[in-house]
Amino acid sequence: MAKGVESKRPSRRGATPRRTKAGARASPGAPPAGGATEGPGGEASAQVPRRRRATARAKGAPQVAPRTALEATSEAPGTWEPELPGQHVEVPGGPREAPVRETDVVEAEVVPATRELVRTLRRSPEATTGVWERASGALALAQGLFARTLESPGLRTAAQAAQGLAKAVRSGLGAGGSRAVDAYGRDDDLVRDLEPLTDFLYRRYWRVTVQGAELIPAGACLLVANHSGALPLDGPVLHQALLRERPELPASRWLVEDQIFFAPFFGTLLNRLGALRACPENALRLLAEGRPVIVFPEGAQGLGKLYRERYQLKRFGRGGFVKLALRAQVPIVPVAIAGAEESAPLLAKLPGSAFGLPYIPVTPFGPLPLPARWTIRFGTPVDLEGHGPESADTLTVVQRLTERTRDTIQGMLESVLRERPGVFGG
Repeated sequence: MAKGVESKRPSRRGATPRRTKAGARASPGAPPAGGATEGPGGEASAQVPRRRRATARAKGAPQVAPRTALEATSEAPGTWEPELPGQHVEVPGGPREAPVRETDVVEAEVVPATRELVRTLRRSPEATTGVWERASGALALAQGLFARTLESPGLRTAAQAAQGLAKAVRSGLGAGGSRAVDAYGRDDDLVRDLEPLTDFLYRRYWRVTVQGAELIPAGACLLVANHSGALPLDGPVLHQALLRERPELPASRWLVEDQIFFAPFFGTLLNRLGALRACPENALRLLAEGRPVIVFPEGAQGLGKLYRERYQLKRFGRGGFVKLALRAQVPIVPVAIAGAEESAPLLAKLPGSAFGLPYIPVTPFGPLPLPARWTIRFGTPVDLEGHGPESADTLTVVQRLTERTRDTIQGMLESVLRERPGVFGG
């Protein structure tokens, strides 16, 4: 092969040699490895990536700001300030306000602070020990406060009341209760579980005041009271008054009319609390045991009075309670109850035949009674005028004693209403 034969490939002067993986030769005039070039005046300027450089050369192309602080710092050191809320970003071509994102704030402030805290804890074992000690102390304090709260009498009483109320609901629905009840259907376990709730309602919610409890004779007697309020609350409240004011007497029982005794839920619940169906057989049996028996001669008419008719007594029926007193030869004690009309005022009546009720009472808060004051006054026993058991069949005697009892209770009610303090105050 002759000398001087040139290669078939055309040679280009100043062509850049191919790059190699290691130890590549830098061609004359190539930029240094750091990505900076020698600008006018000998100063180093940041090298713009090819893609952005091509975009910048196009006429009218918009300038694109770096997305995040880390990207801008890695691509163009020295021309970008950390992106913070309210600051501007310097980009080739002029200033432009970059969009503020939460990630930028986290990278600029939160992340460095977190890393510094971790480094501090790693360098100083004492700091880590102190943090754990303070955390353990706070946890122990919280546990102590929680335990003391659970042991407080108020919270324990509230828990017992809630448990008793849930059991009462189940008993009313026929889905729970004690297996053992007395001969009349009273559930002693349910009554005991409801004692915290009963005590709260009697003492704090209704603030019951009892007058003339000493007039109740020892032994069997008939307590004749007015029936009022849309809910049958007066029987249980009067029963509680006797237990608290005259604990030496046998436990009283109260009679309820058929419309309430056979009503869904309420009838079963009242029976488990001590109520009985109003009939002569039950009354005579209770009186034979020497118990005080509570009767409401107005019956369902007393509960059905609208609020505008409050404390206006209805007829006392045919005097069935007088016949019982004459046949058993027991005294009749008149009782006036004020406060039930305000606790459960009857505003209207809705048809209730679909639920097995004569009507559905409409009250301000449904089945929840209002915190009205209650006053219970016992009167002097009505004189039977020396009539014997045979007088129970004499209509004139029965009517006269019935009207006398009714007038006595009406007069007692009017006196109590004049003398009692504010209904809801105090």
